[in-house]
Amino acid sequence: MKIDLTFLHSKVALRIFSFFVISSILPIVFLAAISLVQVSHQLVAQYQKRLHQESTALGMSIFERLIYAETDMSTVLDPGSTSDRTRQTTLHERFSSMMVFETNGGTTTLFGEKIQIPVLNREQKDFLSAGGTLVFSRQVGNSMGICMCRSTGKDGRILISQIKTSYLIGMEEEEAAYERIKPTLIEGGSVVFTALTQGELLALLRALDTSKQPTIEWAHGGDRYLANAYSIFLKSRFHAPIWTLVLSAAKSDIQATLETFKRIFILVTIITLFMVVFLSTNLIRRSLVPLEHLQEGTRRIAQGDFTTQVHIHSRDEFENLATSFNVMTVQINQQFKTLNTLYDIDQAILSVLNIEKIVHIFLTNVDNVIPCESTGLCLFDRSENERDVWHNYRRENGSEIRVVGEILHLKQEEIQRIYVNTEYFLLGMEDEMPSYLHSHIRQGMQHFLIMPIFIKYQLAAIVVLAYTSQPRFTPNELLHARHLNDRLAVALTNAYLIEDLNLMNIGTITALARAVDAKSPWTAGHSERVSEMAIKIGTNMGLNSHELDILQKGGLLHDIGKINTPGRILDKPDKLSAEEFSIVKEHPHYGVRILEPLTPFAEMIPILFQHHERFDGKGYPLGLAESDIALSARIMAVADAFDAMTSDRPYRNGMQVEQALAIIAAEAGHQFDPAIVETFLQMMPKVKKGELT
Repeated sequence: MKIDLTFLHSKVALRIFSFFVISSILPIVFLAAISLVQVSHQLVAQYQKRLHQESTALGMSIFERLIYAETDMSTVLDPGSTSDRTRQTTLHERFSSMMVFETNGGTTTLFGEKIQIPVLNREQKDFLSAGGTLVFSRQVGNSMGICMCRSTGKDGRILISQIKTSYLIGMEEEEAAYERIKPTLIEGGSVVFTALTQGELLALLRALDTSKQPTIEWAHGGDRYLANAYSIFLKSRFHAPIWTLVLSAAKSDIQATLETFKRIFILVTIITLFMVVFLSTNLIRRSLVPLEHLQEGTRRIAQGDFTTQVHIHSRDEFENLATSFNVMTVQINQQFKTLNTLYDIDQAILSVLNIEKIVHIFLTNVDNVIPCESTGLCLFDRSENERDVWHNYRRENGSEIRVVGEILHLKQEEIQRIYVNTEYFLLGMEDEMPSYLHSHIRQGMQHFLIMPIFIKYQLAAIVVLAYTSQPRFTPNELLHARHLNDRLAVALTNAYLIEDLNLMNIGTITALARAVDAKSPWTAGHSERVSEMAIKIGTNMGLNSHELDILQKGGLLHDIGKINTPGRILDKPDKLSAEEFSIVKEHPHYGVRILEPLTPFAEMIPILFQHHERFDGKGYPLGLAESDIALSARIMAVADAFDAMTSDRPYRNGMQVEQALAIIAAEAGHQFDPAIVETFLQMMPKVKKGELT
């Protein structure tokens, strides 16, 4: 089964998931650590206890078997106690050999190999004489053997036998080597029996020498062992030194049990973890996946995507929250559309002063503020003297937004009706429809919201929002619509103000130009004609509207410095003297001085100062050449020269146009810029025919 964990990218989900996992895994790990330590200690303690119990039991068993062996030897001395067959079987099971030492020094071997009687000290002899049984060890080949001696009585004979070590221990040496618990029997410093290897035995003996406790830990070859020593006291019964029985067990056997426990624990932990992950992820997913969707929705809103919708079907509070969220996003989207539209209109107020552009921006954005099916704007034509001329604009419906316009003549009663409702009013098909709604009606619109715009208390525009069915407006929608109307009113006011300022500016400049030209009847209209010609040349050269505006104003004022030139020089019918011509050449300087204080006219100064410079550098006042001369001044030079040549002067009559054009063509590259001359010559035939305006 695949579990979707992508929701865990959420910090809250990770926190809750981590809490679930930690709250289940940490107790298990903690308990496991304690359990492992305790189990390890308990296993060691159990093994130590087991070794102690088994060493004690085996030690006591060895003592008992010595007693049984003593009893068996008594049956040899007393033949009538058991049947011969039973006695012989028992003796052969417990003894490897048995013989009798006679008083005369001879020996009688009952069975097995011959045993050499050891040299006994006085104490041992007295113990035997008293009827005791003597036990001692002796070297038999490469190993030690256990012998038992007993006096036969008054005849002075001694019965001696060698006890099988396997009988005492309870197992053969080869068999003991494969046991998990391995015995070692030591008499004094001699090893009587061991199941250990030679190396293991030496390691054990070293541990016994250093340990004062019965419990011993020792190591050999990287393996560690637990051992328990049990002392068998034989002095009182068999007049023998203390025997030490050591049982050893490898710790790896204990670890094997512990490893089994670890594997079981790990399996249980994995199963527990899987269940925790499965249950916790399922619970967290049901709770946090909806939260993740809501978080993603808010993130998209923060990025500006106000069309975001969140779809949750959890049938709980999250679904209700998602529904509220979606309602909120719709409202926010509408609010931001409104703000963006108002911002666009504000941008038009600040940066767009062209009436057509303002109308286009308004009509293409108004339905983002207040929903409508068609929009219109009826705008008063200020250029006409008659009050009933209006331009009616309408945005057509379709895949592409296109604003179309028509000229209307509104009736006085239609205008008066608007003055009665200065805020807004609604019209339906049952009402009398004014002419500015006819184009909307032809498109199937039947209901209209009319909002007038007044500038200086005069009706300047009529905004129309059209619908096919009866609209229902919220207070916010009507408020936004009025705000939009107010912004449009400000935009139109600014545009009209700039138009009026431009008209006044051009009028002022024209008046100045006429004042200069009026100083001499021979130059009347010269500045206006030069300005018009310069504009035509600039238009054909592809100059923008701002550059053309500079040409127009610069052309009107290019000779303003001649105000300081005496009239006797301007009207002199004869050729000017060198001194008089030097006075005329001063007029560019005077023109610059006149315009310098007027910052808005700064861009015109190059025209005033450089329009008498020559392309070949032989002009005045600075002798500039080619591109060092401003383009507007180079254009003005051609226009000024053409008008001067074709106009009458006190000292000559005006030339024919063809003659003037020939002179200008000849001066291309000398007095005039060749590119401007080429453009001028190409356009002149059209000017003469009236095709170029």
